[in-house]
Amino acid sequence: MVIIVAGIAAGVAYQAGGIALQGALETKEQEISHAKSTITEQQSTIKTLEASVENIALPTGGQASGTLLCSTCHDTDQTKGFHSVGDIKLISEAKGQTPRICTTCHGSQPHNVHSKKLSSGEMDCNTCHVSSEGDYVVPKVPEGKTLVCEACHAFSGKDEDVGNYVAIHIVEGNRECDICHMGDAVKIHKRATEKLGTVQ
Repeated sequence: MVIIVAGIAAGVAYQAGGIALQGALETKEQEISHAKSTITEQQSTIKTLEASVENIALPTGGQASGTLLCSTCHDTDQTKGFHSVGDIKLISEAKGQTPRICTTCHGSQPHNVHSKKLSSGEMDCNTCHVSSEGDYVVPKVPEGKTLVCEACHAFSGKDEDVGNYVAIHIVEGNRECDICHMGDAVKIHKRATEKLGTVQ
């Protein structure tokens, strides 16, 4: 009788253990099914993103040659906030780079810079050397500014745009950002994208 009771107990224990294992197995199978579903969703998202990337041609330098322009992601008014001569100088120096300010491209001699307009008559000596009161003046660097260029250069005439590269070159000059930010989009964004991981 003891053997029978022991056998029944062993059978019950075996069955209980089997039920527990079956429950654990079903739980794991559900977890695997959920993980597979998540992977499928992520693969679908990846395919959608890859398809959208294939439709974007990145600029490669010079005038933007692709369909993705800087303004696709960067708001012109927002970027004006740090594209003044003084800010560009500070940012460049903090990065250990030579600042790309007006004189870097245009030179430091105002008469040479304006030679075409002086020759064509679009400008004359009075443009820069006669004040609104009619007095002879030598243009000076405006208070709080870096270069004398900033006294005049905002073609829209808005005070907040004086000396602002975005206002001068992009908005009024009909140029693209790659007039200063040279290279393809990956190279231009190298510092930012390194924070996200390896760029292929």
